[in-house]
Amino acid sequence: KAKGKVLRIMIRSHEQDKVNVNLPLSFGLSVLKKGSKNFSVNNSAMDQVDFDDLQRMIDEGIVGEIVNIESHEGDTVRIVVD
Repeated sequence: KAKGKVLRIMIRSHEQDKVNVNLPLSFGLSVLKKGSKNFSVNNSAMDQVDFDDLQRMIDEGIVGEIVNIESHEGDTVRIVVD
């Protein structure tokens, strides 16, 4: 199911910091299973990501944008499965 797919995480802070992470989906899944403590990004939008729900959507084979969050401070997190 995850073979050949990519997990893309795009983070933008209100201070114009940018983080783009592209991981093979199978590796991204193993990182997500360990929980959000593995993400050391100081970004209020990232705090809103429910990693259990994210894992469930990936396990169900959902493709495309699965997370799009904007915090009240203007931080954004987008997570896409291609």
